[in-house]
Amino acid sequence: MTARTKTSTPVIAAATNKNTMQNKIKNIIKKLSRFGYHVKPKNSRHTDPVCGMEATSDIFKSTYNGQDYFFCSTHCKGEFDAKPQEYAK
Repeated sequence: MTARTKTSTPVIAAATNKNTMQNKIKNIIKKLSRFGYHVKPKNSRHTDPVCGMEATSDIFKSTYNGQDYFFCSTHCKGEFDAKPQEYAK
């Protein structure tokens, strides 16, 4: 009788489902921001220089004078990109 070994298929499937869900959430946030909705992320560490809200680091980002700035929506990113010298610290 041979011993059965457990396969890692459920672990891989769970990781794939998590990544898929994260991508879906990012897409929903992007779509909402196009309509002017500001989405406050749960675990953010950056402050939007335009409106002062917390911003995620992987969705809306601009670089000015070698420094990265993060935004809560496409509206705030567009405002910053139009006049970065007014918002850059």
